[in-house]
Amino acid sequence: MSTCSTVDIFIKAEAEEEPINLDFSSLAFGMDLPPIRPPVPDDEEERLNFLTEKGILACGPEADFGILLASCRRDLNIEMASISIMDRNREIVKATIGFDVQEICRNDSLCAHALVQDDVLLINDTHEDDRFKTNHLVTKHPGIRFYGAAPISVSSGGRKFKVGCVSVMDTEPRAASDEKEGRVLKDLASAVATKLEESASVGNLEGTVHPPAEDTEDDTFEKNAGIERRISTLKSCVAFTARLV
Repeated sequence: MSTCSTVDIFIKAEAEEEPINLDFSSLAFGMDLPPIRPPVPDDEEERLNFLTEKGILACGPEADFGILLASCRRDLNIEMASISIMDRNREIVKATIGFDVQEICRNDSLCAHALVQDDVLLINDTHEDDRFKTNHLVTKHPGIRFYGAAPISVSSGGRKFKVGCVSVMDTEPRAASDEKEGRVLKDLASAVATKLEESASVGNLEGTVHPPAEDTEDDTFEKNAGIERRISTLKSCVAFTARLV
């Protein structure tokens, strides 16, 4: 009489059963999972030095950027659009329509993923993309489902540095194409890059803090003369008031 051990029975049963394929991806939207950390450009340190030297990080919102975004949103019939610059640890939003935010942690930034692209990045449904489906901007407010972006490449000294991105977003998925959304994003990124290059070349980026120029001898003489005139006027007023009393 043959006997089977418990181990033999378990092995036999396991061999006869079909393998079970468990897919937990659908559970991601019900859990607060951390977003996938975006990659860093190979020239990151040079890129950051360029941003600092040209004053691009310090610049305030450009009025022209708002006009460009309004045109972009109208052309693509999109809910949200933004122009942003990527710092070491944060995405700084310089202009936005329909997306009320000024800064985003770089680890949560969708733009940070687009920054390392050589071309336009189009994500028709963020729920289907492993890089984005656990991102807080996707799983929480504003609930981004479509994302498109083009890197802003600014030229300097024969080189190009990707300083940030122009982005369009929607809460509904869409079937975007390189011919439509891709072309509009490329044109917008090119226009923003041109504006930044022009501003940086003449040092007039809006909001940039420039050190005060040193006074010349003539400036110092005029300032001292002005102070003396104000002191003389003040003495006259005091004397006149004393006579009245």
